[in-house]
Amino acid sequence: MKRYSLLAASLLALLFTFQGCRGPEGVPGPEGPQGPPGAELLPVVFQVTSNFTAAGNYRTSYTFTNDFEVYDSDVVLVYLAYDVATVNGNETIIWRALPQVIPAGDGFFQYNYDYTQYDVEFFLDGNIDLSTLDNSWTQNQMFRVAILPAEALARKAAVDLNNYEEVVKAYGIDESKIKTVTAK
Repeated sequence: MKRYSLLAASLLALLFTFQGCRGPEGVPGPEGPQGPPGAELLPVVFQVTSNFTAAGNYRTSYTFTNDFEVYDSDVVLVYLAYDVATVNGNETIIWRALPQVIPAGDGFFQYNYDYTQYDVEFFLDGNIDLSTLDNSWTQNQMFRVAILPAEALARKAAVDLNNYEEVVKAYGIDESKIKTVTAK
């Protein structure tokens, strides 16, 4: 019986020890130091020049560098330098979102792409013999690749992603800082 009394007394003492006090809240303490800023995920845009050949099966690719990281949730968009127009006396490139279908003779071909978090691949496809295409369609093709973080994309839901100029404006992309690289 002494054993149960000792156990009951111990439990009672334990309850009183962990019982919190109630009363008015005290004066708040001083603010702690500022923590490091969180990583801001910014859109990345770069320009890729590609040459499509039969030997390469009309495919080229670019492996993303260590300058930035591409996440599974990011969206990669590609635009083709389709033509040049004169606007207010200035020549400007007309960028078209891929895929871009081009009529050719009795058929068509298209510029298209796919990507992973490690690279982007550009390719030609169509229902014509691609070897019959003029070099103006296969050589020195310029693409703009835009990598948009999912959180930035969610904040700008109303942006027309098919319109390169609208994407540049909405995401504050400085075109003077766009680097040009060559696909392999």
